[in-house]
Amino acid sequence: MTERTGPTRRTLLAAAGTIGLGVGTGGPPDRTARAATPADLSVPATAPFPPQCVRLLPSPWLAATRTNRRYLLSLDPDRLLSGFRTQAGLPARAPVYGGWEADTIAGHTLGHYLSALSHLHAGTGEPQAAARAAYITDELAACQNAQGNGFVGAFTRRTPQGAIEPGIHVFEEIRRGDIRARRFSLNGSWAPLYNWHKLLAGLLDADRLCATHGALGVACGLAGYIHDTFSHLDDARLQQVLSCEYGGLNESMAELYARTGDTRWLALAGQISDRATMDPLRDGRDELDGLHANTMIAKTVGAARVYEVSGDTRAATAARTLWQSVVSRRSYACGGTGDFEYFTTAGPHGAGDMGTHLNARTCETCATYNMLKLTRHVHAWQPHATQFDYYERAHLNHIMAQHDPHTGMFTYMLPMGTGAARDFSTPTEDFWCCVGTGMESHARHGDVIWWLRDGDEVVVNLFIPSELDWHERGVRMVMRTHYPLDGQVMVSIPHIATPMPLTLALRVPGWARGSTLSVNGEHMATDVEADGYVRIRRTWQAGDSVMLVLDMPLRRETVPAGGPAAPSAFFYGPLLLAADLGPARGEVPWRQPLPALVADDPTAMLEHVHHEQGVAFRAGRIGSGGGAWPGELVLRPFAFMQSRLAAPYLTCVPVAAWTPALRETLAGATRDTDRARIIDAIGPDRPHAMRGARPCTRLGRKGWMTRTTMSTTLHAGHQPMALRVLYYDDDVNRLFTVRVNGHVIATENLDGRNPGVFSWHRYAIPPDLPGGQATIEVSFASTGTGQVGQVFGVQTIMA
Repeated sequence: MTERTGPTRRTLLAAAGTIGLGVGTGGPPDRTARAATPADLSVPATAPFPPQCVRLLPSPWLAATRTNRRYLLSLDPDRLLSGFRTQAGLPARAPVYGGWEADTIAGHTLGHYLSALSHLHAGTGEPQAAARAAYITDELAACQNAQGNGFVGAFTRRTPQGAIEPGIHVFEEIRRGDIRARRFSLNGSWAPLYNWHKLLAGLLDADRLCATHGALGVACGLAGYIHDTFSHLDDARLQQVLSCEYGGLNESMAELYARTGDTRWLALAGQISDRATMDPLRDGRDELDGLHANTMIAKTVGAARVYEVSGDTRAATAARTLWQSVVSRRSYACGGTGDFEYFTTAGPHGAGDMGTHLNARTCETCATYNMLKLTRHVHAWQPHATQFDYYERAHLNHIMAQHDPHTGMFTYMLPMGTGAARDFSTPTEDFWCCVGTGMESHARHGDVIWWLRDGDEVVVNLFIPSELDWHERGVRMVMRTHYPLDGQVMVSIPHIATPMPLTLALRVPGWARGSTLSVNGEHMATDVEADGYVRIRRTWQAGDSVMLVLDMPLRRETVPAGGPAAPSAFFYGPLLLAADLGPARGEVPWRQPLPALVADDPTAMLEHVHHEQGVAFRAGRIGSGGGAWPGELVLRPFAFMQSRLAAPYLTCVPVAAWTPALRETLAGATRDTDRARIIDAIGPDRPHAMRGARPCTRLGRKGWMTRTTMSTTLHAGHQPMALRVLYYDDDVNRLFTVRVNGHVIATENLDGRNPGVFSWHRYAIPPDLPGGQATIEVSFASTGTGQVGQVFGVQTIMA
């Protein structure tokens, strides 16, 4: 058993620096401590207790942590290190994993893996996690030493001719002023600066949470290489480089400065800010419409850390402006944000056109992961319960929902559309960005439950069963609860070295209509203070206990969509409820009528019923006084519906507005109008109809794939025709031609990176191509610079 140590002032300050306190950081004695800055004086002394002080107790969060542990320890570090060794000219010890790790973004997973291992070790004492972090760090140091210039990386780049080259060529060109930057591509490599941010963050976590020898040295060596590269660029060229996604690289440089006192990293942190998108935020302006959500959130987290170590108040303004915009105007009911990874249009006072963006491609998990990081910073500066009302919503209804508690796999998107199945990763063949943030998220469920403010106030921000060991003061506190299934939360003090005066602050969620409080069984007045907390100030002794009981209302949140049929989400306390539409078997997209509640007061018609998970509400079939259409609906917690088709938003219609025309609109909203015009088709029922292909499977749907060419034969008919092809939108760097009888009718470039969505593409067939024949040959051929996309259906239809 690994010994648990409680927080000293030094470890609390280290935690504060990491989440947003600019009050200095702990570290080995030989590190140079930085001087206090204006930022140090502008924020309260508020920080979460270090994860080493907190242990989770039996709950869904502990179960998720244990499932994630099994997955983390099943991975082979040598496979994740494979590209790093080959880039350094060293022999690989194992083959590279598949998915994104086999693309030009190779290596991005390792940084998150390092962070996940570090948090797992800190939060559970798992010795294998610390040992793996040390092994990976030693291997990275060997790779860096082999390069000899500080460079360490596994990413590659693709030349215009399709050849794959080492990633270091990207930065050799940039030093010479040869810069070819796109939103997610820099000189042919997939977001290498974003990749490096993940690696640096992992090394810094290994240093802080595992005291991994050499981790800080590797991070400083890589930062030195980046600093030297950027020193060759004038401002205009640097801004050109920064137009490509760079993650939160500014955060890593700011943190390196906090750890080392080396002002090179502070200067570099300030430089890493693309003015085109960040200056409006720094001025307090919300101009986020249409921007890539996670790109903006990650670099704003970096701005928050820059503020904390430098006192740059415009950086703090950027962080607050984005946080407020996303939370109040751009968030779905689950706390996630973004449609197809991009911010939707926000209205002046609310969710703007959010109601028109309810589909299978919403809520990238990485964006929520970074919003939770940003929330930790903003909360530390000026604590208020509303910040953790948002945190709880997103942590419970998105982060928990994107993780399969049985397999340990993760989703990329979390669909807010009706009937969209959650597409979970595979153990070794995907490695999307959201696999990395997922493995990290489910290693740190205990991170921000318990906070310390002003040295003598213990704050409970999340109601997750756990134990706090405040070793420095000789205090042990235990929280037991079935929350969010009910509203009872008990905090007890089984051990305290000596009776002492302390304040215990408990968050009272903004949605709670009421609450009761008792200490040692004696009722107390529940006076919620202006910041949303109820505080108990007294001299505590061993055996004391506090019971907080929150009213758990059923409530409705509506988003604008126009017309009488407003999409609404329903909550039981913090739990997002969703209509259960049956088991998930890959039914994407949903082809049944959109379910609706016909009632003047939909919450009043929902009946609380018994369910094995403890929370469920039923709406009976529609009758003369309203009800559920087209049949009975049962609403369950969305967070635990990983294997079910769900409707997190329901159309709600007043009884007087329920007309035959509206009913027909809902019945036909998902109808496939092309299906009735099909001439011929191949799909999963004809697995051998595609020649030259290999089988593939996504979401239970079978299809075909090839690196070169594949073809099939379909009936043509005697009228004008079109071709429809069903692709899976997770495909990246798929560049190929679509041909009919050998003639190119389209060149397709699939780079949507949109997991969870099957998408039909339609192509016109020139009338002369069938040549009067009864059949046509449809083929898909690589252009030589990209593979052919995965195909799950091909149809000829009447045009």
